[in-house]
Amino acid sequence: MGKLNGHVAPINSAASRRIQRLSFVKNQLITAQMKP
Repeated sequence: MGKLNGHVAPINSAASRRIQRLSFVKNQLITAQMKP
């Protein structure tokens, strides 16, 4: 497991960063809509 995780780390990190950015933007939009 450790070797596989270490080998795929860079790609997963990039994807996780994109997912985190998208989720952060979604959260901001939701909060903006909830406080009119």
